[in-house]
Amino acid sequence: MSETVWESEKPNMIKLSFLIILGLLSTGCASSLWSPYPQQIQPQLQQLDQGQTPQLLYTQSSAGNADLLLNLLEKARFAQIRGETALSMLTFERALAEFDDNDIGAIFRLSDIGSQGVALVTNDNVMPYRGAIFERVFAHHFQALNYLFWKDLEGAGVEVRRGNLAQQQANTRYAKELEKLEAKRQQVPVDFERANHYFKAMDREAAQVRTSFQNAYSYYVSALIYELRDELDDAYIDYRNALKLAPDNSVIQADVLRLAKQLGDQETAKTLQQDASLSDNVSDAGGSELIIFYENGFAPPKQEVSFPIPYRYGLVAISFPIYQGYSIPGSLIVSRDQHRLGRTQMLTKVASMVAKALQEQRVGLIIRQLGRAVAKAELQRFSYDQGGNAVGLLVNLYNLFSEHADLRSWLSLPNNVQLLRIHVPAGIHQLQFQDSASGLRQNLSIDAPARSRNILRVINTGSRFYLQMAQFY
Repeated sequence: MSETVWESEKPNMIKLSFLIILGLLSTGCASSLWSPYPQQIQPQLQQLDQGQTPQLLYTQSSAGNADLLLNLLEKARFAQIRGETALSMLTFERALAEFDDNDIGAIFRLSDIGSQGVALVTNDNVMPYRGAIFERVFAHHFQALNYLFWKDLEGAGVEVRRGNLAQQQANTRYAKELEKLEAKRQQVPVDFERANHYFKAMDREAAQVRTSFQNAYSYYVSALIYELRDELDDAYIDYRNALKLAPDNSVIQADVLRLAKQLGDQETAKTLQQDASLSDNVSDAGGSELIIFYENGFAPPKQEVSFPIPYRYGLVAISFPIYQGYSIPGSLIVSRDQHRLGRTQMLTKVASMVAKALQEQRVGLIIRQLGRAVAKAELQRFSYDQGGNAVGLLVNLYNLFSEHADLRSWLSLPNNVQLLRIHVPAGIHQLQFQDSASGLRQNLSIDAPARSRNILRVINTGSRFYLQMAQFY
């Protein structure tokens, strides 16, 4: 990025910058511009954990609501966790319509910074939140779960197809986007080794997933819905897709083995049967099946790392979003009448997916930061030249305090999702759930008729379990 580009636009840019600064200073702490999003959403997450209805988020469409899509996603997820399915469905539909209206063609959002004039003299929080591909996939996924727990298998089938299509389209574009990413990387004229130092822990977490948008949880639920609809070929495809993303999960291995036998895929069955400990997960004719999804915790918030870059006329602040401070999650121990039935296995590490998404966006972030640094530095120089030291100092302080990383992301997503699929005799059972890390526990009485499939969602919000159940025959 050469400075000649900025020289030609400098007079208009500087005039625009002063107007923007005056306007922004009058807006106070609206949206995420001055107040970091993780701080804004924390009260709602706490209310949910306390069993209360989270305060309403601002979900009215308006030119000034840069967080509209994000607020819709959070509101829909809150409603779903609390069992307000109708509200959740309507709100997810609005969120998905927002996704449709946005330009989501580029996975990594390497947009032309010249079209983001306001962000040049403030920060990325002024730009409308457009969401990441993995967030769109999760929106389809949770909408499919809304239909599933309403026992609308037709609606659930439509939604999983929409979610699978989003994953397939993103996967098709992935290699091409990587090439564009590398080309953009070559254009960055500054050594950002200092910034890369802060990314190391995040990069280790991101390395645990193949891409940010492929989701074993979504594929598994998709396969389960197809199986409930008796569409075994499609179910088999998505169980195998889930297994590619979670190859060590013995539950998925057993499901693939079971359908491989049913559909006559002898080669796959033979390969899986080499593991002597693997069962094909077939129940007794009079038994019942429990399929338990454990949505554990909340997605980690982004954190900000900032440092000043010396410039001819002062300092220019550079801020980046990062993820750090990862912990080992507990699993869910499931017992029946005080006898252990099993414990959940990892299905999807959402924390790794969000880290991967941010890793994929890094070059675009750096390019925008460079553009903003040049714009702010030139604004600062102009201020000293035209207004003297007092005005120059004021603009210098504005530059330092207005530079904030964009920390927005869908924070009510689970931190990780785990899976357990087991068989129990038909009848009434007293189930006990306990998180192995925190000790949080809860009981549930269920009536499991013969040949029933009982789908349970256990959602851990920190100090509370939310339980949901749907039964199919």
